Amino acid sequence: MEMNTLKQLSLNFRDCVGITDAGLRHLSKGLMRMSNLETLIIIFRSCNITDKGVQSLSKGLRRLTSLKQLFLNFRDCVQLTDMSVKSISKGMKRLSSLIEIDLIFQCCKKLTDAALYSLRKSIEHLLNLKAVSVNFCFCQNISDKGLHHLSLGLKKLTSLQKISFNFFFCRKIVDAGISSLARNLEGLRSLQSISLYLGDCINLTDDALTSLGECLKMLNCLHKIRLNFFFCRNITNKGVNDLMLGVQNNITLKKTNLDFSQCRNITDLGLQNLSKGLEKLVALEELDLNLNQCDQISDKALGRLSETIKAFEELHRVNLRFQECSKISDKGLGGLSKDLKSMKKLQKVFLDFLDCEKITEEKLEEVSEELKETVKDVEIISQESYM
Repeated sequence: MEMNTLKQLSLNFRDCVGITDAGLRHLSKGLMRMSNLETLIIIFRSCNITDKGVQSLSKGLRRLTSLKQLFLNFRDCVQLTDMSVKSISKGMKRLSSLIEIDLIFQCCKKLTDAALYSLRKSIEHLLNLKAVSVNFCFCQNISDKGLHHLSLGLKKLTSLQKISFNFFFCRKIVDAGISSLARNLEGLRSLQSISLYLGDCINLTDDALTSLGECLKMLNCLHKIRLNFFFCRNITNKGVNDLMLGVQNNITLKKTNLDFSQCRNITDLGLQNLSKGLEKLVALEELDLNLNQCDQISDKALGRLSETIKAFEELHRVNLRFQECSKISDKGLGGLSKDLKSMKKLQKVFLDFLDCEKITEEKLEEVSEELKETVKDVEIISQESYM
């Protein structure tokens, strides 16, 4: 096959520590001969490359004028700095055919807000983009300023349907950054899917969830929401309520995934607010809730959630996690099981009540057997399953 007729190229160099900048120079020369390439996927995870190699790669990238999909994974390439992101951004800037980008810089700890500024200057020109995914997990030097720049780059992308941002453990991101992101997403009425990973951003408060809730009120055609607030310990019932006021406006939602694990200020009232916000999602097909170690939640709130779930006529998959919720007992789990068993379209159930001291192994086994009578795929986490 002639290289200039190639439509798709996928390369996986994960953990190939022998690959250096010299290899990227040769790869770049090859890309220059692939003028009709539409999909490019390259994984460089843990490779021994520097800014110089990425700069070489970008020279080949900018020649791919027919490119529609770009996936680059630089996870654990720890020598990379802001210059690498700047090089990739320059390489993308004139690729007007791009409809999807997925860039992973997880654990590239030398990156700063300047990296996100470079991305902004690139993506704001890619007006055909329908999907943007960026992963800066564990890039601890990124702050509100960088998130503000990135969100400004999205503002003109009126065809955008999907975003996924991972800023897990970026602890310099606070409420102001989330507020800026929310404001700049409000006008993107074509959005169908939002995924935000903000776990361990420990300085976020209820104000961040209030901003996101206001944004979601404007984006009322979403099909999928995934929001992760793991260990955001300042979030309370008020934040959950404000967020759900926005979620409930998206009656088209089919998949909802909310993670409040280790948000220990969430009580029964918070879970009740969450349940109330879910009620209007009549098209819901998949529900995933994680409230691990929210140890103030009791049977009362679990019962309220169970009633809400029972009413979802289209639901076929449910994942519920309540590890170490010491106020939940056999009684609460039994009520949940009864409601789940009555659901006609439910095909898959995952329940995790590990280390809930008032729930017995006997009850977990009983619930498992009951659900298997009507549900095809049942997984219940217990002490025995961990042994």
